[in-house]
Amino acid sequence: PYDVRDPVSDAISFFGREGLADELASMLRLGRRIGLFGVHKIGKSSVMQRLRNKLEFPVAYVYLRKNDTLTAIYRRIVDAWNLDARIKYRDLNLESAFSGDTVVTQTDFEKLVKAYLVRLGTITDSPQVGVFLDEIEAIIPYKKGDEATLTLYVTLMDCLRGLQHETGQLALLVAGIYPSLGRVNYFWGEQKNPMHQVVTEYFLPPMSAEDCEIMIRSLGEQIRVTYDQGTVD
Repeated sequence: PYDVRDPVSDAISFFGREGLADELASMLRLGRRIGLFGVHKIGKSSVMQRLRNKLEFPVAYVYLRKNDTLTAIYRRIVDAWNLDARIKYRDLNLESAFSGDTVVTQTDFEKLVKAYLVRLGTITDSPQVGVFLDEIEAIIPYKKGDEATLTLYVTLMDCLRGLQHETGQLALLVAGIYPSLGRVNYFWGEQKNPMHQVVTEYFLPPMSAEDCEIMIRSLGEQIRVTYDQGTVD
């Protein structure tokens, strides 16, 4: 049951951060914007996927990549919502309006999100959607003059922030290594950062010794392996 490569989120394999997941879930239900930061491989993606499973509304978990495009990101968000909605709302079938090679604009995406919320409102009293963006560094414009990345970042984040303001029904969670997302006020050319001081920062620490021991013994039991205290320590 040990997985050293991929995130874990199921109740059997997820350890040590259930309290944090509950706290973040409560904030996301209120439509808050959250930044989850920590060193590489410390468990950010596992927390995000655990949160996606805990939340009642459709959540799009999107792993960002270098050279991503807005159309690709918008499509992945919609596809992830469709998949999660089929799991959480059996009577809801949200079909993507983005097919073929059509370029998806900010206006197209905003219209679809609002239509989704209307559809969700027909089967739940609290219609809401979530967007989880992992590896946010992949789209932050660090290099001066990288206009393509700057345009993508500003357009996407301005869109998500605007939808949250307009509807109050979109929860945003981003994860990365550096908290610069909400600390940079302006990029070059006086381009304002739409996420400046609007993200509540959480920093993911290493697991406690007690949580590590519980994890080791629990996973050991699943494969019928026991450990003496010296080995655990």
